[in-house]
Amino acid sequence: KLRFQNSFFLSCDAYVNVIHNKNYFEFSPQSASDSFLKRIGKDKIYAQFEHNRKYKTGEVITINHPDLATPRSFHLVAYHNNIKVDMKALDEGITKIFKSCVDRKFTQISCFALGYDVINAAPEDKKEEMAEELADHVARSVLHAMQTIPKEVEFTVFFNFIKTGSFDVYNRVFYRWTRKDPVFFLHTKQLGVNQQKFIDAVKTNNPEFIKTIKKLSRVVEESSSILFQGETGVGKSFMAGLAHKFSKFSSGPFESFNCALLKEGKNYTQLFGWIKGSFTDAREDGTGLIEKAEGGTLFLDEVGNLGAEAQKALLTFLDDGTYRRYGDSKIRKANVRLIFGTNQDLREKVRQGIFAQDLYERIAVREFEISPLRERVEDVKAFIDWLISSLNQERKLNIKISDEALQELEKFSWPGNVRQLRNLIERTMLLKKDTLLRLEDIISPLIKSIHPPETSLFSINLNAENGENLLHKAEKQLILQALNISDGNVSRASQLLGIPRTTLNFYITRYKIKEES
Repeated sequence: KLRFQNSFFLSCDAYVNVIHNKNYFEFSPQSASDSFLKRIGKDKIYAQFEHNRKYKTGEVITINHPDLATPRSFHLVAYHNNIKVDMKALDEGITKIFKSCVDRKFTQISCFALGYDVINAAPEDKKEEMAEELADHVARSVLHAMQTIPKEVEFTVFFNFIKTGSFDVYNRVFYRWTRKDPVFFLHTKQLGVNQQKFIDAVKTNNPEFIKTIKKLSRVVEESSSILFQGETGVGKSFMAGLAHKFSKFSSGPFESFNCALLKEGKNYTQLFGWIKGSFTDAREDGTGLIEKAEGGTLFLDEVGNLGAEAQKALLTFLDDGTYRRYGDSKIRKANVRLIFGTNQDLREKVRQGIFAQDLYERIAVREFEISPLRERVEDVKAFIDWLISSLNQERKLNIKISDEALQELEKFSWPGNVRQLRNLIERTMLLKKDTLLRLEDIISPLIKSIHPPETSLFSINLNAENGENLLHKAEKQLILQALNISDGNVSRASQLLGIPRTTLNFYITRYKIKEES
């Protein structure tokens, strides 16, 4: 199984690494061996083997490190003579290590990009050719070694990569090997298919954003958390939903929650639940979002707004999957993949002491920046075309957009990003009497009234005295309009407003809209 993930964050029975026949762990600052030195400590490593004697090429050194996610590692001596890989030693060493793992009843081992450090030292014009040759040899060696393991033995080999180049070449070569052994490498083949489906679903033509999406596509199948950074409305919730759809948690529920909606003390109960009598209005036990998302994915937007108590509990859950309902001493466990979103600078919040550093480091293992729509102008047309086509099919319409209107929309700065654009197109199509969206339909009076263009689409001129009341009034009016257009369907209204259904329910309760209606 090939994964775009640092091996040190993957819990297995053992790591497999390649080291030098003279300098052992100390030969390249970019190598996995150097990472072992930094993470474990040189003294602890060198105390576990006879580094003063000369190890022969093909020998294996075993190191124990109980503090890491994986407690032990096998280091194959296979680099020699200016960091060249001894292919024979690699073949025999992998088979030897796999056999040793099976004898010890290990079921999962994690390999680094075996031998790839030799590519870093190669001339630039030779790197691609050498990388292809090396990866092909490693794939062949792994396949041969796996075929020596009895069929009844459960044994999984992970290859993990932290550099795009190494992942790309190994994935390409392993994919090619599927033709020789399609059953054995079925997962690798499926991974490639799912990656492409994920990329296609994003609907972007921006070269830089495509690079980001390709990197993201390699981690969506993992169980590790993801952090989406970006302005309001860029599509963090949409990306989280896609990540859920193409993950191993896709058969479970997808829950989302905006952490900025509630006061600090209530974030904990919203996430983890509560027991009867734990606070004034707790007349019965309450289920939290963690419990509701069991077996699926929970997306926490604006995670920077979590209070200290919720942050501490969330870190515990990320570490071991356990939590307590508010007021309860009973420890519960859940299997939930967490995805986070924020439009704030969490590093600055860490520096200010508002956000826990250990929690930030834990959730930012997979951090992706979702760029604003104004930085990817070529996506405006692509998104509009896709949205109009989808709405036409859904509502049995045949509406098109004029070139003039499209050109104006591409010039706009879109301070509300994709959410603002989607809401505008949806509302305009709902009110349209004929089959062509013209400039006056879209631009006037909505966009022409915005001065300057950087302000929000629904900005209101507020003052300190009555600002809060006006804002609440505007929010309530928008919700009532959305519910009216959608005939009271909350799910549909939430889509029109571009917010999660749970968020809309919160506002409906807050403004007592159902009672008035």
